[in-house]
Amino acid sequence: MEPLVEDIEVDDTEIAKGRYVPTYEMLDLFAEQHPDEECYVVIGEDQCCRMSHWVRGDWMRDNALFLIMPRKGYAPPSGPLPAEHVKKFVRCPVREDCYIEISSTRVRQWLKEGQTGKVDRYVLPSVLQYIQAHNLYT
Repeated sequence: MEPLVEDIEVDDTEIAKGRYVPTYEMLDLFAEQHPDEECYVVIGEDQCCRMSHWVRGDWMRDNALFLIMPRKGYAPPSGPLPAEHVKKFVRCPVREDCYIEISSTRVRQWLKEGQTGKVDRYVLPSVLQYIQAHNLYT
């Protein structure tokens, strides 16, 4: 398995803080640490309609930048994105034969259940080693 993008760093903010860090708080931290860079939140299409349930979800919708990954079984909102969301919500087109039926929720569940054999198809070995070394999702 090859990484899709080079030069990605694993951020250990949650580990360092020893607690769950909501996405909006992570974005604030990234903005402070990297004021000249754009930070995108990558989410599955299934999460678009659930954003109002997130901690400060309305703020996130209005202020964060999102890359929306299509998910089988979830239809995108019909029509073009509203003008005010064109910069904030970018849909990532994926060929029909390239869909991967996986989610971070499912990967975390497998890890919690100790089913690492199912995970290595979707997670780089170095990432899995990091997860295991720091006892994440157990």
